[in-house]
Amino acid sequence: MRKYLCAHGSVTWLRRHGSCRGWLAFWVCDILLWPVVFLVALGKGDAKGALAKARGLLHGLLRRPADVAALKRPQPGSGRDP
Repeated sequence: MRKYLCAHGSVTWLRRHGSCRGWLAFWVCDILLWPVVFLVALGKGDAKGALAKARGLLHGLLRRPADVAALKRPQPGSGRDP
C-alpha cells in the first residue's frame, strides 16, 4: 500500500507545486522507466509492489481519489486480524 500511496501522492504534489522541470523528471523517472522497475521487481519477487506503484500513478494522473477501501484492508504481516 505504501508504493500506491507514494505514487498517488507524487502526482498530487506535482499538480499543486510542480514545475516543468519537475514534471519532466516525473515522466522520465516514474513513467518511462517503470517497465525497468517492474522487471527488476519481478526478478526479486516483488512485482506486487511495482504494480501497486503503477496503479497509484494511474489513479493520480486520472485524478481519482486514493483507494480508501484498500487502506482499510489489513496488510500481510501487520499483526491486525481481518
